[in-house]
Amino acid sequence: MVTESCTVSILPALFYILICLKTKADTQITIGAIMTAIYALVMSMIQVLFFLPSVAATFIVTDRLHRNEMFNLLHGFLYLIRIPGDYLLVTYALCN
Repeated sequence: MVTESCTVSILPALFYILICLKTKADTQITIGAIMTAIYALVMSMIQVLFFLPSVAATFIVTDRLHRNEMFNLLHGFLYLIRIPGDYLLVTYALCN
């Protein structure tokens, strides 16, 4: 499993090295920008993948402990839906 993850993490770098050896500077910059955008999206998805279940578990435990405030889970659900939009907003703010 470790060797597979190392191989997968090295492949994009090797691909970019080959691109740098074979193409012009403009193409290198374009492909580098595309690869960076894809990498940023993948890293954001991984953060959400770990963050989402922990927040959902927190909301469920809180719901079980505080029965009178059960309808507040609706706000938690809306918050969880909004997380990907927040990442887009952060990306937009950083790009501008």
